[in-house]
Amino acid sequence: DPAEAVPAIAPTTVEEVNTRFVVLAELYEHDIQDFHALLEGHEAGDERYAERVDISARAVKERETA
Repeated sequence: DPAEAVPAIAPTTVEEVNTRFVVLAELYEHDIQDFHALLEGHEAGDERYAERVDISARAVKERETA
């Protein structure tokens, strides 16, 4: 019987749904904060890398013109 193959779903109250929603929202907020921290660190690394490349490029130009 196909009806027997469908698993039973436990009844859920509005309070339980709200609690689950709050927990998920808090996890999402924490994940977003972690993501932003990683992104800021990556951007800072990119800036340092660009500065090193610029310094290297200037050094090469100076050698070529010397």
